[in-house]
Amino acid sequence: MKPPEDVMQLVAVGSSMAVYLVMALGVWVFYQMTVKLRIWRLAVDSISLAGFEAIEYVRADASPPSSAVGEGLADALGAGGI
Repeated sequence: MKPPEDVMQLVAVGSSMAVYLVMALGVWVFYQMTVKLRIWRLAVDSISLAGFEAIEYVRADASPPSSAVGEGLADALGAGGI
């Protein structure tokens, strides 16, 4: 007993899509592990902190925010630009 032709065609298309998605995911993971990881390592290894001992004197207070748009330390350091 042989399945209908349209069922075989759907199985072929579905398996092709699955293989394509697995290969695309594999290429993406390979890119992240080779290219992006090296770039991040270079960026992190080149960081130098000066005056870090001043962090011991930082204290939180109950004063209202100094900016109406909520700018904080992360915004001042440009943490979102990486």
